[in-house]
Amino acid sequence: MNEGIKIGQMVKGFRFDNSSGVHYAEDMEKMVGKTGTITAIYEYCFTITFGGFNSWTYPLSEYLAIQREEKLKELGI
Repeated sequence: MNEGIKIGQMVKGFRFDNSSGVHYAEDMEKMVGKTGTITAIYEYCFTITFGGFNSWTYPLSEYLAIQREEKLKELGI
């Protein structure tokens, strides 16, 4: 399993480009900044379910990069 991410974890939706191989659908825009639950994890992507109804796939590498940047900001680096 990937470190730093687990099924059941609460995470926020985010914008990304399609370079990771995961498609960003226009409807995903309304989930940016909204909190959902990780319901599946794959090798290169994971699924966030919002409100128990809407599920979207996100690139794992971009999520981890965002988390790393946020942590560095917290530490003042």
